[in-house]
Amino acid sequence: MILSGTVLGLVGVFALLMAALILALLDKRERERDKNVPRSRFLSKMALVLFLAAFVGGVLVTLIGGIKPREDQTSMGSTPPMAPAIGQVDEEEFKKLQQMVLEDPKNIKARERLGHLYLQQQDFENVFRMAHEALQINPKSVESLVHMGMVLFAMQKPDDAMNQFDKALAIDPKNQEALRFKGMVESASSIKN
Repeated sequence: MILSGTVLGLVGVFALLMAALILALLDKRERERDKNVPRSRFLSKMALVLFLAAFVGGVLVTLIGGIKPREDQTSMGSTPPMAPAIGQVDEEEFKKLQQMVLEDPKNIKARERLGHLYLQQQDFENVFRMAHEALQINPKSVESLVHMGMVLFAMQKPDDAMNQFDKALAIDPKNQEALRFKGMVESASSIKN
């Protein structure tokens, strides 16, 4: 069985923590045996270094392991390929989604995915249209709330954008896209201030 990078990372973090605990216990034992041993011993320092390495490693494993690709949200039932570069979209998928929206104006999943493709192309007018129409059908569409937030940010309305991201996160607190874009807006706003 091949272990994933996240599992290997967690095993490494656990090993570092165990080593840190063992070194700290050995140092404590040595100090108990000989009361004249100075506090800043090599074992204590090494335990601290290993503990810090385990902490940083754990944070990295959590962050890297927690970021998963989005599942396809269209009703076509397939997982999308890796996202193309900004401005590039799969023309076949794009045309299918446009047709789906024409045939069924209330198909929220097609609208959300089409809005995402418009966002990929940085066509904010159509992103706004798709998000607005989707939110008219379902005001709790997390994907559309996030897209609306990105349009508002592009219009240089960061407070309104943050409001949309907060609405999306109130519905789905672990939504990676909302978290990522909210962080981008917060970073951009802090740089301006």
